[in-house]
Amino acid sequence: LDGHVEIPPPLLHGDGLITAKAEADRAYAEHLSHPKPSRCVGLGVALAALSQAKNRQPRLFQDGATEDEIDAASASLPFPIPSAWREVLLICNKMAFSLGDAFELVSVQALPKWHDDLQRVACQVRKDYPNTLLHVTGSFSGDWHSLDLSRLTPEGDCPVRHYDHETFECVREWPCIGAFVEEIAEKSRDAWKS
Repeated sequence: LDGHVEIPPPLLHGDGLITAKAEADRAYAEHLSHPKPSRCVGLGVALAALSQAKNRQPRLFQDGATEDEIDAASASLPFPIPSAWREVLLICNKMAFSLGDAFELVSVQALPKWHDDLQRVACQVRKDYPNTLLHVTGSFSGDWHSLDLSRLTPEGDCPVRHYDHETFECVREWPCIGAFVEEIAEKSRDAWKS
């Protein structure tokens, strides 16, 4: 068609093009300010994935805690262990996993001291550090995961938050215990395939 048809002028140019680009940028920023909500995985699905992971790689897992052990730990904490986390502890009382760093699920026997020590340090570093968290993991670098009990549901579930050891800030959040447990079970499974 070269030479046979004139090239049409651009639909927008000059100020019109600048205005259209600015409007597109504003609309995209508005879109990004309303992200899709995170998918919450059912606890049953997550516990099944955790059980499968435990069967595939038992050396990474400790046997589940008993109800009496969980009750004793819960009585030693500033608030009771939520029912969804109790279900996790019944399957596995301690486990090693990787989420960008080597983490360990804190055993129910060590949980009260771990929680108290970490909470004391965090409150010394940050005066506004939340007192509604239950700290349930630790990493070799110093990061940890906590259950956000300020958003505990009537079913005993809550978000799980990953805290950075240098800033004491939340760097990631799962919407529920099921989503967190499913991810650590999946990451473990992927690691075994390598």
